[in-house]
Amino acid sequence: MTPIATKGLYLKNCILPLATKVVGSMLMTLVIVSSVFPTTVWFTDSMTFPKWLCTCVSVLILLAVGSLFKFFRVPGLFLSTKGFSIGVTIVCAMESLLFMAQQLSHVSKSGVAIAGSFDNVAGFASCLVLSLPWGMSGIRNQRPMVKWLLIVAKTLCVIGLVCSGSRLGMLCLLAMGMIYLKVKRRWLLFVLCVALLVMVVGFKRHSSTGRWFIYERSIEMMASKPLAGWGSRGFERNYMQVQADYFREHGHSTYTKLADNVHHPLSEYLLIGVNYGVIALLASLAVTGLLLRRLSRDADHPDLLATVVALVLLGLFSYPMHYPFAWMVLSVVLLAVMKSQKHLPRMGYLVISAIAVVLLFPLYSFFKTERRWAALAEKARYGLYKTTLPGYQQLMDRKGDDPRFLYNYAAVLCEAGELKQAKSIITECYHSFKDYDVCLLAANIYAEANDIHRAENYYKEAHLMVPSRIMPPYGLFRLYQRSGLRLKEQQVGREILRLKIKVPSSKATEIKEKVRYDLHHENISHD
Repeated sequence: MTPIATKGLYLKNCILPLATKVVGSMLMTLVIVSSVFPTTVWFTDSMTFPKWLCTCVSVLILLAVGSLFKFFRVPGLFLSTKGFSIGVTIVCAMESLLFMAQQLSHVSKSGVAIAGSFDNVAGFASCLVLSLPWGMSGIRNQRPMVKWLLIVAKTLCVIGLVCSGSRLGMLCLLAMGMIYLKVKRRWLLFVLCVALLVMVVGFKRHSSTGRWFIYERSIEMMASKPLAGWGSRGFERNYMQVQADYFREHGHSTYTKLADNVHHPLSEYLLIGVNYGVIALLASLAVTGLLLRRLSRDADHPDLLATVVALVLLGLFSYPMHYPFAWMVLSVVLLAVMKSQKHLPRMGYLVISAIAVVLLFPLYSFFKTERRWAALAEKARYGLYKTTLPGYQQLMDRKGDDPRFLYNYAAVLCEAGELKQAKSIITECYHSFKDYDVCLLAANIYAEANDIHRAENYYKEAHLMVPSRIMPPYGLFRLYQRSGLRLKEQQVGREILRLKIKVPSSKATEIKEKVRYDLHHENISHD
């Protein structure tokens, strides 16, 4: 064999497979990192939207490159669950370290991040929980350096989870532990899970009571439209109105102190039932049951079973699917379960690669739109309201169906003194998205326009939505004060002084002191 032929075989059999593994590992790591870490002030949603955008872009790049490798028949293992396991474990260990550094005040919290790179503990805990099973069953077979790296990384994840105080995270840890210990007595697993559930409900009792209140209202919504449901984003658009209707009929309920501005039923399964009806809920439960049954019979893949069990528990009592990390993990599980030796026709890979590349263009257009909106919102925060209005008007064609944009646009119009247009925009926003913030802004806009009746109605509705918030009754107090409605002003003022705030703050205390002073001053002046 000639030297040139030998060199060619060496490149084909050694260099190309190695290069393929390196490229595959880099792209998979990019996807994992994109689903966990990105946060930026470039967008109005600085925490979750960057994760979704970066994940979508990295997945499309992965599909495009991977399909091209398949099309050109490049040899070597491109992706593996082993590489995914190591990548997920290391990335989530870094996330855990970031969280612990924040708690020790060694690292400042970015933007509204309160738990690592997430906007709340639920997202952080779901990330760590779903990372723990990956690679657990194969640790013993790893090389010593990789073995100890995985052990240290998973220990860091467990410590971070415990430090976060997530009750649901502890429940998932127990369930996964039972799977790896191969507990045969199902009744023991059941008793332990029930005992832990009772224990966690005993802690943070107000939080648990508030959670059950949301579940009750969600079930009522599902019962009112059991077949078709409320439609896509139906819960988010209508729940607060349902909550307000409840407090309208039960004004002295103990739940008034616990209610808040809610956009998720704290259960992915309830969200499916409310949005798409009972049939969709039953279908999702059936698919979950079939998946669990399939994995429970496969003794060779306890990692997949533990991951699905954790995902089910999280889906029952939290909102893991709000974040791209959970979708990524679920996708890898399904690909592993449905793994087949069959391959697509060669041209099929080229088509997939082309589609992935084409989809990058609308993503880029979406990125520019969101970036432009964020730039306008940033200018508005500095008081440049008038100069931003033309830009907001231009974005109406692309963002006119986004309630968050309409809310922001209405607020800018109000600050710019364009009250007529502000009323039009906030009314459009209200009809598509009824929540506490929208009602309060609508009330303030109509109050500025001296439309006392509508402002009063919106203030009252906002107060019914979240009775423990002080701003709606204070808005009413100022409205009556300006309008000379002294009896109503005194009545609302006394209600404000009796109001028990859910989360006490210096601002609420200051408002109460001001109301007390105004009531006392007016009583003296009228004596």
